[in-house]
Amino acid sequence: MAESVKSIAVLEKSLRVLEFLISYPDGASLNEIAKGVQLNKSTVYRILYTLRQNHYIIQDEKTSEYRLGNRFLAYSSFFQTLSIKSISIPFMQEFSDTYGYSTSLAILDEDVSLALAVINPTQSSPIRVSADEGFRCPLYCCASGKIFLSAFSQAELEEYFRTHTLTSFTEHTITNTLALRKDLEKVKKCDYSIENMENENEIVSVSAPVYDANSHLVAALTIMALATLINEKKISEIGNALVKQALEISKELGYQKQ
Repeated sequence: MAESVKSIAVLEKSLRVLEFLISYPDGASLNEIAKGVQLNKSTVYRILYTLRQNHYIIQDEKTSEYRLGNRFLAYSSFFQTLSIKSISIPFMQEFSDTYGYSTSLAILDEDVSLALAVINPTQSSPIRVSADEGFRCPLYCCASGKIFLSAFSQAELEEYFRTHTLTSFTEHTITNTLALRKDLEKVKKCDYSIENMENENEIVSVSAPVYDANSHLVAALTIMALATLINEKKISEIGNALVKQALEISKELGYQKQ
């Protein structure tokens, strides 16, 4: 029992150190950490040594300061993704049941859009079209991908165009960088994106951004529809509704609209 209590105490202290380092992404010294977590230096040093040995933190060779390591960041990213998915699903179900479309939640996975979750309407719907969970799509030819591209900095966008060929999937695929730039400017103005048969014939998709507590773009909420069953007016209606629903998800993630 005593050993168990001692182990819990050590874990609690280790978590305090990690939480402190989250606030110091550029690193902090042993003295700063000890002062910040209100523990003596010898205790903090032992915790830092163990965390460093297990790659949860790294120590700068020049400054001797400590910062979070790749292993911790990988776990952090994984749990954030799980959190986004679990928080979003009820909102996705509500949207699907209200409008009759399947909804998907996509995240940026390196240079593609990855469908993290797909929700279908509770009742069968003749307008339902959906992708499979885990579906990956090039950023330039899907609605969620355009959401991510629209958030790229100018330098990031230039690098994307330099390293990626805009291959045609259908006769509607935008393969001209100037045309795609203009399309991305439209996304920034109306807060939602449209993909009009650019990845698959007869399929239209509409997407809106989801933000976290730090106002970072973390996901895109998307619907897919048959092109023959959705017109420009309906796309506008769905687009604006998606923006509102995506904002509700963002608020649950701690986002506060400026």
